[in-house]
Amino acid sequence: SVLTNVNAEFPSGKVSALVGPSGAGKTTLLMAITGDLPLSDGRVWWSDGPGQETPPDPTLVAWVTQTPSLL
Repeated sequence: SVLTNVNAEFPSGKVSALVGPSGAGKTTLLMAITGDLPLSDGRVWWSDGPGQETPPDPTLVAWVTQTPSLL
């Protein structure tokens, strides 16, 4: 398994950065958050407070890759 025991909080309305060495699982984590990578175990949810959990909205996540490309 690539990612195990990951717990993270990204405050609403704030810019957050996910940094680490090559191969650490940054892109894998982002793909799991956006739903682009199926989970074999665990869950991802967003919350505006206790009891307000909702499925992730991939339109609210953006990332810049290390390799520039044209669409």
